[in-house]
Amino acid sequence: MLNELNLELQGKDRTVVDMISSVNAFKRRPHLLCSKLQRKDLANFQNIASELEKQGKDSALLDSARYTEQVNNITPDFEKRFPRLRFTRANRHIHVLSV
Repeated sequence: MLNELNLELQGKDRTVVDMISSVNAFKRRPHLLCSKLQRKDLANFQNIASELEKQGKDSALLDSARYTEQVNNITPDFEKRFPRLRFTRANRHIHVLSV
């Protein structure tokens, strides 16, 4: 996930608005992934699906809380790296908060 974001931010002809949009999309992604885990939808988790298959277990037996906790740990860590940047799409203002 971070590698994809990194490549997006380095792309040519990217405006600040485009980059902030990419960061905001990244920040929403853990919530989406947690929802999928709770529904036992492993489309984005091929390694987990493969391991369950090796063990002969159905995805319904997945302990989703264990993995959801790990995904949720990504968000605060990411917020630490972008603490002063906030973009409000509704009014198209970019706020860089000073420390």
